[in-house]
Amino acid sequence: MCGRYTTNTEEEIIEIREIVKDISIKISQEQMDLLGREVYPTCLAPVITNNKELKILKWGFEKWDGKGVIFNARSEGMEESKYFSYSLKNNRCLVPAKFYFEWERINNKPHDKYQIGVSLNEVIFMAGIIKKNSHGEDEYSIITKTADENINFIHNRMPVIIDESYVEDWLDGNISLNNLQDRSVAVSYEKVDKA
Repeated sequence: MCGRYTTNTEEEIIEIREIVKDISIKISQEQMDLLGREVYPTCLAPVITNNKELKILKWGFEKWDGKGVIFNARSEGMEESKYFSYSLKNNRCLVPAKFYFEWERINNKPHDKYQIGVSLNEVIFMAGIIKKNSHGEDEYSIITKTADENINFIHNRMPVIIDESYVEDWLDGNISLNNLQDRSVAVSYEKVDKA
């Protein structure tokens, strides 16, 4: 689930500033060039930290064995997980996007590509967490849940998408992950092309 998504444009970042009050955008012009692109694991992309700063971080936690990255974190069991619980309590983030992509699998092979979001013109906020890697650098992972009924034919998992009215509560730690999931935004989909 959620192995690719599209970052927002510079214009949409301004819209994000209106939604997330007191956000500080600390990215260079070079980093601004990363906006509006398709993102995949290990890419650099903007996230909003719990300090309400827009930062460019790497997508995917370095694995404990040094082999690969964990770019999605299952919501089930996160609060008890030794690997995720600290970040869930102390290092929440928002991953702003235009939409995310998913491929419907037919006969266990990728077939049709879909873009999934709220609408073509709305910013979505995916729930995420931040963790330091072995070099002391921050990385992020997107929190996933069981897919909504209307899109589970595409994939059985989806990101936890936060309603605008709960973004501050999520960042401040004033809403639990379970309560947030119960208030997750409904999504729609559109076929983009065949794989």
